[in-house]
Amino acid sequence: MTVTGTVISSAVSEGFDGPVLLTYIKDIEADDIDGEYRDKKMRIFLPPDSDIRPGQRIRVKGKVYLYEKATNPGQFDAFGFYKNRGILCDIRDAELKAAGREYSKTAWFMQKVRNRSEDILNTYLEAEDAAIIKAMLFGNKNEIEDEIKELFRRNGIAHILAISGLHISFLAMLLYRLFTAAGLSVKIRAAVSETAIILYGIMVGFSASSFRAICMFTIFLLSKVFKRTYDMLTAMSFALTLVSLTTPKLLKDSGLALSYLAVLGVGYFNAVYAKNEDEKAAGENIKTGTVGRIGGLISSLKQAVSISLFVFLATLPEILMMYGEAAFYSIILNLVIIPLMSVLLMASISLVIAGYVGFGYVAVLSAIPIKVILGLYKNVCKVLTVHNMGRINIGSPALWQTAFFYILLVAAVNLKGRYRKTGAIFMMLTAVLLLFVHPLKGMDIRMVDIGQGDCMVIRTSDGPFRGTNTYIIDCGSSSKKEPGTRRLIPMLKHFGTHRVDGVFITHPDSDHVNGIEELLNGAREENLKIGRIYMYEGFVSSGELPDVFERYDITGLRAGMCLSDGRLKFKVLFPYGGYPVTDPNAASLMMDVEYGDFHMLTTGDAGIEGERYITETMRADYDGECQDYSVLKVGHHGSDTSSGEEFLRMTDSEIALISCGRNNSYGHPHKETTDRLKSIGSRIYRTDESGCISIRTDGRSILVDTFMSEGP
Repeated sequence: MTVTGTVISSAVSEGFDGPVLLTYIKDIEADDIDGEYRDKKMRIFLPPDSDIRPGQRIRVKGKVYLYEKATNPGQFDAFGFYKNRGILCDIRDAELKAAGREYSKTAWFMQKVRNRSEDILNTYLEAEDAAIIKAMLFGNKNEIEDEIKELFRRNGIAHILAISGLHISFLAMLLYRLFTAAGLSVKIRAAVSETAIILYGIMVGFSASSFRAICMFTIFLLSKVFKRTYDMLTAMSFALTLVSLTTPKLLKDSGLALSYLAVLGVGYFNAVYAKNEDEKAAGENIKTGTVGRIGGLISSLKQAVSISLFVFLATLPEILMMYGEAAFYSIILNLVIIPLMSVLLMASISLVIAGYVGFGYVAVLSAIPIKVILGLYKNVCKVLTVHNMGRINIGSPALWQTAFFYILLVAAVNLKGRYRKTGAIFMMLTAVLLLFVHPLKGMDIRMVDIGQGDCMVIRTSDGPFRGTNTYIIDCGSSSKKEPGTRRLIPMLKHFGTHRVDGVFITHPDSDHVNGIEELLNGAREENLKIGRIYMYEGFVSSGELPDVFERYDITGLRAGMCLSDGRLKFKVLFPYGGYPVTDPNAASLMMDVEYGDFHMLTTGDAGIEGERYITETMRADYDGECQDYSVLKVGHHGSDTSSGEEFLRMTDSEIALISCGRNNSYGHPHKETTDRLKSIGSRIYRTDESGCISIRTDGRSILVDTFMSEGP
């Protein structure tokens, strides 16, 4: 596509195949775009040496890439993420066709300042540390390794990798105090500080958190100029009102929610609790005369713990909606992280300034605390990650849980009276424990949309407080990257899973097992315990399994074996003992999954031979009558080499599940297969059309639901 647009910003970043000039454009014009998209933005991936400037009209030609919608619970919704920011699509491998002469001189100047500053950071810091400081100062997170992002995110300190309100507040107040120390009048220092912070906003882009922080700082300056009292919640509400009026879709953004909830934690929950605590303490001090430095230090420590606690609690439901897990030790960890952030920011600013003026030795000295502090952050997080101390897979809360959580939290901080502290602690603990509840009674089956591959998650429970058993049948894909990391594990965390009781592998082809490898490799870091692995005994004895399987207990299965877990039973139907594994598809594990009167037949990629064996077995066991199945997991992604007519007639399934990728090169499912399924009256559900398919049963009745009402 060839498009024309106005450059918002651009920066050299690490692209998919090397460095690129990542450019954002607006006011888009293109023959192939409807008028409703003309107010959107686009991301353009240009060669790194392209000469473009903010405010310039450019014409580019490249390949259009649309963002992927989430099709499974817990999966990252790239489409929704960028839609909330007004970004329509990517144009990659782009070529600059034309550029106008007009541009924004102010924005261009600030971009040159930023580019020069990043070059200085690259000169005096190691690549990994430079990438982190660039993210902190300029919002450029494209150069940070995924391992570092995940390391900090898992331990609850991902906020240091973004231009948060904390960073901007620190920089803004530093400027204001410097101008105050210089003896400038209130109006002058307010005007200079406001100009400087707006220029900084232009340089880094007005993200949700930076816009909020700049708005709140502006109101703070106005309160100083007009000699009024500054109120944090009023300032926050004003910023949120502006967002809702200008970019209402941004209200759905998780980053915006976390930013405002953090302020709510400090400005409301902590403030109200501290006010009541101070009133009580004042009365006790009057009676006892308690004073002194030790008392002051203890009071400061209590205040710091209180702020960290209430920021954690205020943001907890949103964090769980995003990741399904929370690191409770981050309450204490942030007591160390946040004070050192001031030192880190000061050292980073000193390094950049020293590099600008040519004081190399000062820049070298400034790099030392940066290296030490970031090294401390990384090493502490690595230790905590290895031991999984206090990090729990809680699961994503429902709307009612979130509502009750905040009601209890509001009630807790507003308690008064003799037992207010005990009552507040009890109510806060109750609010947190409420988030652990995931009502499930019966069996829940999820056919995961894994692309061209297979993955099924089975969960059973006797009630919300009785524990949940979880089993997985296959996980792999030939069309989606990292199916285990990006689809299976997020789903498990979405449900609050901390243990997988068993993993069944129908056969070791990559489109059934590469996601399982990712699960096994990352289980410890993802706080997941894995029970036994089950597969046909012929594959176990073949010795051709991936190395990661050697770290786990593997049980070989064959026809006639049965595994029981309460009401849940896995009956192995095929392969029989001694069946050759020369063709992995043909040797696929086929099972009858039983729960009460409910029966589901899983087939892997089994073909006609396996189906014939099961059909003959049924004919012998049931005197020629068929064994009715509630659900059939259709073999080999709907290929016409499976699901033979006699087999389908004997199994007589009410519901047929087909796992296949959208627009796959194999043409799955084949029309012949779907026609045969329709002829026996099966209702067909396909992951390529409906996303994740959910089946709930109490052992008698069945409820089927799909993740997407329309095709993704």
